[in-house]
Amino acid sequence: MGSIGTSLAFFAFQVMPIGNAKAIIYCSPVFTGFFSCIFLHEACTAVDIILSALTLSGVILVIQPPFIFGGESSSTSILGPIFCLILAAMVGIVFITLRKIGSYRIHPVVILIYFSSIGMVLSAVLATALREWVIPQCGRDRILLLLTGTFQFMSQIALTLALRYEKATIVSLIRTCDVLFTFVLDYLFFQIIPNGITITGALLIVGSLVGITLRKWWSEKKAMDKASEEQMPDEELDQGFSDDDASITENQVTTP
Repeated sequence: MGSIGTSLAFFAFQVMPIGNAKAIIYCSPVFTGFFSCIFLHEACTAVDIILSALTLSGVILVIQPPFIFGGESSSTSILGPIFCLILAAMVGIVFITLRKIGSYRIHPVVILIYFSSIGMVLSAVLATALREWVIPQCGRDRILLLLTGTFQFMSQIALTLALRYEKATIVSLIRTCDVLFTFVLDYLFFQIIPNGITITGALLIVGSLVGITLRKWWSEKKAMDKASEEQMPDEELDQGFSDDDASITENQVTTP
């Protein structure tokens, strides 16, 4: 999943603004919640449905399909958002899988070895099928490719470690900063300025993601508080038995 998703992301980044692509990809928590209901049998509340609808609205504003907003359309302009949505669904599956693997205490490097191995095989197959076997030119091209691979590897290490030591909800909340960074870098390097509709859609997606994250955090907190309250009477009862046993023992000792 991760290797295929990375390939889709690289294609989408080439045919559409990176900020728009990242904003669409960040609707992945909607898919995460959907797959959690199916595979992990987690509850889906009305709040989740409302936030998912807001996320979908944000995606539509970012994509700005021609049949709604007008303008010309092409196969390339359509494929970019479609690949981003597929990638978002894959990210949701990967998040659940990584969280499950983390409970087995598997070292992140082991996961990345599998990720890199499958990615290498998949890249070779795609390059052969598309007849894109080329040797990059010396200088800037090779440096950029090396930097891309290095940063991608480091990001996967950081994400795997984050999901291992922190809850997925907190990780998702912090990752929302990625959208802001992407829009800023898009402007600095490519002079791409998003319009008001795109910014509104991105804010809807990020806001919905924050809402989903906070809702999950609040639900987990309530569950923990409820478990603590249910455990307290048992501890008090055990303490009562201990006090009674101590009294009996004391009476036995002091009785001549």
